[in-house]
Amino acid sequence: MPDSRLANPLKFTVNEKELRELQPFIVNVSGANNMTIVDVVMVKILFNSYFFLSDGLRNVFKMYDDTIDVVPLLVKNKDFSLQLLYWMVDMEATDGVVANKFIKAQDMQINKVSVVDKPIHKVHYEKQTFILVNHYMAESVLRRLPVGVYFQEVKAV
Repeated sequence: MPDSRLANPLKFTVNEKELRELQPFIVNVSGANNMTIVDVVMVKILFNSYFFLSDGLRNVFKMYDDTIDVVPLLVKNKDFSLQLLYWMVDMEATDGVVANKFIKAQDMQINKVSVVDKPIHKVHYEKQTFILVNHYMAESVLRRLPVGVYFQEVKAV
């Protein structure tokens, strides 16, 4: 998940129509002089969450699962000569989340049968969306010192 503890992380809004077309697109941002550049940006539109990964984080995702589709997004600000490349993760949600009542993400229980095949999963849980990764991939991401990425342990049963 994006780390909510960061002060002034990169944020942008996108048009849902552009997201559904799965074509490269450009987003303009303002206030780039005091913005923290992060490795993951989540954009919520109604009950859908869209995840955008930095180039380095996308490489790790592709290393562990080359079947993940990504759509390029150029984030720019002409006043500060800022140009960043992000990649929207386009993957289907994985079935198998078992939950009684949403309290915290760590209370989410994942059906082991559905998650052993792949190291990365997109999961809809209540009204939120999460990206789940196995602990090997989480360690690989952490070795690259990502900015703005928050990991939380969930139980596989």
